[in-house]
Amino acid sequence: MHKHWQKVVLTCSLIMLGGCQQATLQKILDPATYSRSGGKPSAAPIEATIDDISFAQAGLRKLGYGIGRVDGIWGARSAQAMRRFEKDNGLKSAEGQLTELNLWTLELRTGSQRTANSAQLLLSSRSLAAQLHGKQLDESEPPLIITERDYQIMARANPYSEVLTTLPAGTGLYILRLQHGWYEVESTDDLHGYIKAN
Repeated sequence: MHKHWQKVVLTCSLIMLGGCQQATLQKILDPATYSRSGGKPSAAPIEATIDDISFAQAGLRKLGYGIGRVDGIWGARSAQAMRRFEKDNGLKSAEGQLTELNLWTLELRTGSQRTANSAQLLLSSRSLAAQLHGKQLDESEPPLIITERDYQIMARANPYSEVLTTLPAGTGLYILRLQHGWYEVESTDDLHGYIKAN
């Protein structure tokens, strides 16, 4: 009888300890108690870096939100996916913009670290944005990119404009600027046009 009661007490103690540990873990995971700078993560929009964007896109994609390609460019599809993510997780909406709060919640939900994985996730993509990672777009000295896949060059920054040509993988392109989701480019043989950024 004595051994039986010891077993019951031990079992109850473990259950109670497990409950305490779970409650503590829940408190740690609760965004309201998160403290990187002494307070909870801000729900105010931030000026996101290409690393922040690529991390958010990869995280949203991993969780099943349709964002298209991880390309480091925050477009309408990415913003729409973030709105759904915020709603699904009970977060204050930033109207599709990135915040410390929604990025931190993505870290929790995906089990990924923002600083460790974001650049790697971006560079695993074969997009122009991946190759431009860390480069500055400077019109006086535009970066030269060797394309890793075929690209259509358009006459204007418009999906319905005339297609000038299709550049095969291995073509050299100078990236002049990024405007409204389009790269203005010039090939090494002086063909000038536009490539959709995503």
